[in-house]
Amino acid sequence: MPTPSITPTPTPVQAPNIYVATNGLPDNDGSAGSPIDLATAVSPAGPVRPGYTVQLSGGIYRYSSVTFAPAGSGPNGLTVFRAAPGARVIITSTANTPPNIYTSDYMRVDGLWFGGTRQT
Repeated sequence: MPTPSITPTPTPVQAPNIYVATNGLPDNDGSAGSPIDLATAVSPAGPVRPGYTVQLSGGIYRYSSVTFAPAGSGPNGLTVFRAAPGARVIITSTANTPPNIYTSDYMRVDGLWFGGTRQT
């Protein structure tokens, strides 16, 4: 009787993290010690690639609209935008009204608050 071969368990690939802060700068490298701004992170020329994780530090981000991008590469390659552990991240417009928010396929948004002053 042949001996069954053992298939090794693949090691998951850890996607890079990009760090964003309200005081981040476009020319920073997106590391924890040198975060970028949200507009740079979601721009087509920014450092975020499909499947990356973008961690936002606590604070209020003021934009009239945000298009979270790029799209992930598939169900196992989601692009993730998340609040830093224990951080409260609020995305609102400069007029303190809810901004327009757009997302792409294969994307996850965790722990972010969207809004502004209650509209009547």
